[in-house]
Amino acid sequence: MRTELRKRITQYAAVMLLTAVSLSVYYILHQFQMRELWVYDADKAVDDFVRGIVQTGGTQAAFFGFNLQNLVIFVLGRICGDAIFGMNLYYIMTFFMISGASYWCMKTMGISGRTALFISVLLSFVPFHIDRGQGQIITSSFFLVPVFLGLLYQIFFKENGTKLQIRTLVWMAAAPFIDWRLAVMLTLLMLVLTVHRNEGRFYRTAGIYTAVLLVFTLFAGFLSGMFAQVDVTENIRLAREEGLRVLDMILPLRYHVSDRLWNIRYAYDISFSVHGECGLNTQGMLISAAFLYGLLVLFLGKKKDKRIQWLAWLSVVVILISVIGGFHLILEYLGINLVYWNRMGILIIVCSAVILGLMADQMRTRLSKRLPRPAVDAAAALIAIAGLAELILRQNM
Repeated sequence: MRTELRKRITQYAAVMLLTAVSLSVYYILHQFQMRELWVYDADKAVDDFVRGIVQTGGTQAAFFGFNLQNLVIFVLGRICGDAIFGMNLYYIMTFFMISGASYWCMKTMGISGRTALFISVLLSFVPFHIDRGQGQIITSSFFLVPVFLGLLYQIFFKENGTKLQIRTLVWMAAAPFIDWRLAVMLTLLMLVLTVHRNEGRFYRTAGIYTAVLLVFTLFAGFLSGMFAQVDVTENIRLAREEGLRVLDMILPLRYHVSDRLWNIRYAYDISFSVHGECGLNTQGMLISAAFLYGLLVLFLGKKKDKRIQWLAWLSVVVILISVIGGFHLILEYLGINLVYWNRMGILIIVCSAVILGLMADQMRTRLSKRLPRPAVDAAAALIAIAGLAELILRQNM
């Protein structure tokens, strides 16, 4: 028991260390200041809480929206004596929260430690996080997604999914108070997965989990006024414009280190008016390759890894619900006001990152049979460094 605990502590310490090193490089290159917001554009969609913090200097607590992240940010601002400093401090913490949660998710799904180490840190630097920044800090801090993906894997994919877990119930109850919009999407996924599994022995546990998530999502929605009377027509219009764009998942990043790739992305943005929200779901090149590979395995790979097929299928479900013109418009019509459905792209990003991990492990196993292990490890390390550099060394963000 002690040996296993020591091993886990060492593994997570390595994740935190690599995250800290990468974040330090990112911080220094962009010359950020702790008393100035790193990424904040008042002309784009900004969290009401963040806008209130900026306008009042953190002196009012009226913008919490019954959200636990907002509460932590407010408390940090009071402790530090500077609301902006406190918000930046929490934003720094989100890099470690995302990488730690992602590492747990990938280990849960059977990915090797070294591969999970790299990809967990890579995920903390995707544009969804570093482009949204503090302006949309509740959305950009997506640590809840890898946690739930790991839980969904345990509930619906593994054979021991029929055993009720208290910690899972706690996450189901807490999720709406961490990110309400994401909790709505997770409720939909739980319902779809339960019906898809179609096995009586899973209905009890999956039904209890889904019921707890649904009840607390409704409760948090009513408390925060999410179901208040709104302009439904305007919400549907925004949802139609701000739904997912699937092509965003494979196009180059904005401000890419390569001028040619930067120009391709810029031309796409201009042609399709991809601005603000719509452009923030873009993945890194490695994650984009994994996204496409997952779709190929889902539709053509009958004898391929079932985990990859399951993850790709989850991505397809998210696309059908959240894509521009997708089924999400029905929910908006019913008064479930998420509006910015492209934010659900983070589910696809995390699924694709896990697929990348599974691909990397499979490739390393095959190459190790033909090439010396040090050469394989060196090649993997170079790819990992290039993947992180693509995200961190972007131009003029």
